[in-house]
Amino acid sequence: MRARLYHEGDWNRAYLHAVGGLCLIVKDELWFYYTGFSGESPKLRSNEAGNPGRMRRLMYAGASTGLATLRRDGFAAMVSPDSSGVLLTRPVVFKGSYFFVNAACQDGELKVELLNENNEIIPGYEKEKCQPIKVDGTSIQVKWQGKDNTQPLAGTPTRFKFYLDNCSLYSFWISADSDGRSGGYVAAGGPAYSGSGDI
Repeated sequence: MRARLYHEGDWNRAYLHAVGGLCLIVKDELWFYYTGFSGESPKLRSNEAGNPGRMRRLMYAGASTGLATLRRDGFAAMVSPDSSGVLLTRPVVFKGSYFFVNAACQDGELKVELLNENNEIIPGYEKEKCQPIKVDGTSIQVKWQGKDNTQPLAGTPTRFKFYLDNCSLYSFWISADSDGRSGGYVAAGGPAYSGSGDI
């Protein structure tokens, strides 16, 4: 992320304040409403002698509301921009049946292989049988030839081995249903949510 230099007169130069609830989830984005203060107000004039028209500088003057957006769960990513890369997780014990990724692979591809806790490939979940991910999406189901779920492995230690080629992997999870709902909390909610969880 490139740092921005704020200049005198910018609407959000003096002080920023997040709105309660942190963020909203709107489709594939996180929406962060926040209050910004310029630190300047034409209604606040200095009473200093000899400076009758000078504007006063106050941290909480000149308030406005801003909106910052971010890819859903896009806080960090494992990236292989110019070449192939491999990411191997520690053994994970999970519930659920359907494997999903949040990834940007529109200019490359992502494949996944499943291993047991001894680093042995689990038959049926080999890299060669994985249907390659070649799109950009925040909820993409991973499938293998003849297998569209990981339900047989639920409750057993499993390692996930990701093969990335010009791809960014933001997150992965196992869902209880094919819609990809994570069951996690959804901060301040959003248009598609009636409660505090992605259920």
